[in-house]
Amino acid sequence: MEVLSISPSQSIDQIAEEHIHELPRSLKLFLKITGATAQGGGTSAASYLLFEPGFCRKLIALGHQDALGQEEAIREFFALPPAAN
Repeated sequence: MEVLSISPSQSIDQIAEEHIHELPRSLKLFLKITGATAQGGGTSAASYLLFEPGFCRKLIALGHQDALGQEEAIREFFALPPAAN
């Protein structure tokens, strides 16, 4: 079975840290109470809870950029012809 793996070119935790301020107060309080702070690795937990527009837009843009960067490998994997420009 052939497999194609595409990983983000930027750290999702780092992107979450940039947008953690967008979380509702109750979630920020929950993360603080549970010790899930940026210093304690809380951005990883926050990335699962962040559905805020800024974070989602950044992830979508990153996914698009990463897919374009691997366009040839993706086309080969799915046996698609080159894109017409």
